[in-house]
Amino acid sequence: MSYLTRVNRTNVAPELLLDVIKLHSEMTAEDRPIPEARMIRIFQLLSDKGLKGRRLADVSIAIEFRLEALARLVKADATRGWTMPSKEPGATSVGTDLLTAAAQEPLIEGPDGHAAFDADNFQKRVLRIAEAKGQA
Repeated sequence: MSYLTRVNRTNVAPELLLDVIKLHSEMTAEDRPIPEARMIRIFQLLSDKGLKGRRLADVSIAIEFRLEALARLVKADATRGWTMPSKEPGATSVGTDLLTAAAQEPLIEGPDGHAAFDADNFQKRVLRIAEAKGQA
């Protein structure tokens, strides 16, 4: 089984993505871009929630891949209308519909070899999620 298939099979709740985003926002600006610093925080959060062993590792990696893929979409302006600039320079505020889509949408291998979301499919998923809640 490929690593990306394993990540896609790992369920991540949108609320957990929000918890991790909050953790990232509390990090110093110097630590935030360092993957190891982010992973330590994620491991601690999940450990505090009772996850252990392989499940801890799988969920940690799935969270990191999903948030990185979402960040790439935000940077590429593929989430226009669903994000807002944050008070902190360089930060973006994302809504729950985007996080729900990021938790559900399958990851693919991007052109750079990193995990990514297909932008068109992701946008369609966000619209379906918002429509189901009467917010499209």
